[in-house]
Amino acid sequence: MLFSNFQQKNIISVSRRTDIPAFYSNWFLNVLKQEYVLVENPFNHKINRVSLSPEDVLGIVFWSRYPIGLVNILDFIDSKYGHNHYINFTINDYPFELEPNKPKLVKVLRLVDLLFDRYGDNYIHWRFDPIVISDLTSKEYIIDKFGALCATLTGRTKVCITSFVDLYSKVEKRIKKEGEFSLQMFSFDEQMELINQLRSIANEFNIELRLCCESELSKALKIKTATCVNPNNFKNYTMDTIKLAPTRKGCTCYKSIDIGFYNSCLFRCVYCYSNASFDTSLKNYLKKIKSGI
Repeated sequence: MLFSNFQQKNIISVSRRTDIPAFYSNWFLNVLKQEYVLVENPFNHKINRVSLSPEDVLGIVFWSRYPIGLVNILDFIDSKYGHNHYINFTINDYPFELEPNKPKLVKVLRLVDLLFDRYGDNYIHWRFDPIVISDLTSKEYIIDKFGALCATLTGRTKVCITSFVDLYSKVEKRIKKEGEFSLQMFSFDEQMELINQLRSIANEFNIELRLCCESELSKALKIKTATCVNPNNFKNYTMDTIKLAPTRKGCTCYKSIDIGFYNSCLFRCVYCYSNASFDTSLKNYLKKIKSGI
């Protein structure tokens, strides 16, 4: 059954559920051209028709760890929606055991430079996320890695968003089955100490550290929450038309419509909550690519 969902001035999320800029840019371009997309609700499986007409879109929030597919379609996006878009750009550069299919950092940084040169330092919202403490990624490792990335990204972004890994049941099962490392759980005091150290490092490079879905830490340390979906980043909006719509505990994001699809990302990050298995993701990827829409 088809349900209409043409609401005025939506924020479009592209996407928390999969990496559309990395793997599905051709599909995304097709739905932008047709000015609507059919989105399945992952919980009740109803199909919603979401308008992508410029008159109905307040702005677009991209989520990606390697937005290579955006490069060739940015001219089209800008011509249709102006510069009412920005990216939550995940850059962790963790070891292979945590991120088996991660892109090479040097290639990621080329895209950072391209987006910075095109849109400036407000465009990229860097996500050093999640923080995973393990026998491969100790506290000292996290501090050193974060410092090195800050040194590289300084001047390219004003904000870094972070949080500690959430151990959903499927994530725990995957780590136990596939993980070649052992997790180490930090107490609240240990988390506070680490976040304080990361904040100090970020400040040295003129980057503001913000926390995602870590309300207790935010309050204790007086650190801003991230608000990863934020209408303040778009032009011509009024706050009374966009409401807060948290996706989980501690979230301070505003309402958006996510047009992605679970179980379809190929990066194979062991800590990822949006994929059941790589085999399933690969099958769904091939199916989506073959259909083209």
